[in-house]
Amino acid sequence: MGNIVAWLIGIVSAILAIPTVLPVLGWLLALIILPLPLIGIVIGAFSRRKSGRNFCILVFVLCFLRLLITV
Repeated sequence: MGNIVAWLIGIVSAILAIPTVLPVLGWLLALIILPLPLIGIVIGAFSRRKSGRNFCILVFVLCFLRLLITV
């Protein structure tokens, strides 16, 4: 169950990260979108299967790199 929740959180945060490509919405990335995959990583860590956790890690790394590029 935790794996499915982690996948859903990862998908939602990946979809929410798409509009942050616009410079005006870049602040959303740091304040709202980056904490979501962290929650998914924690939830996925308690699951037996690790694919949801790994997807959240991927989304977090991509969002973090995008944030570093714009700073």
